Amino acid sequence: GRTPWFYRLDQVLHALADIPDGLCAALRWAEEYRLPAALERWFAASPSDRQRRIDAVVEEMKDLPGPELESLVERLHQFARETRSVVKGDETAMLDWQQVREMADSSFEIGSHGVSHLILTKLRVDAVKQEAIESKQHIECQLGRSVYGFSYPNGDHSPEVETVVRAAGYAYACTTRPGKVAVRDDRFQLSRVAVHDDVTFSTALFACHIAGVFNLI
Repeated sequence: GRTPWFYRLDQVLHALADIPDGLCAALRWAEEYRLPAALERWFAASPSDRQRRIDAVVEEMKDLPGPELESLVERLHQFARETRSVVKGDETAMLDWQQVREMADSSFEIGSHGVSHLILTKLRVDAVKQEAIESKQHIECQLGRSVYGFSYPNGDHSPEVETVVRAAGYAYACTTRPGKVAVRDDRFQLSRVAVHDDVTFSTALFACHIAGVFNLI
């Protein structure tokens, strides 16, 4: 019922991109909001530059420790409410459990992506365990079947993270490294073919992307 932090951050930044410079300055200097340096620079830019750099600043925020991210997004939403900025977004954009069950019953394998899409390499080991174990248990409870695959949020992983994922009972894990899987590949560092909006306009385009046709051209 709730979209991941980076979608919500993107939505609130779009809402705040065009606010007057005076409000931007007030936000930058307000102690209660405690903005990271990258966001301070973003609010100091012109409205057109702020609009243009939303994707980049969201990417920069991924370097923050996990627990700080949710707090940051909530602080910005609070500022948006105070300035009557309209934050657009669909809070029902994620699949519900009935839709997930329909996919699982239609030959899709359902894997884990952690509980809250926090970057695992930024977390303590006990928090990584919670992300990996609770997600697996919850999905298995909802679907009544085992979960074998894990996908590292943002593709970020380390030997310590891999150890936790193995111990949690997963059979393999995916990175965001582009490429196909070979027999001898490390099962906990698998490459994958990324699927985004730009390759799903038609069945033919999607099929060519999956088959690697564009890599041959």
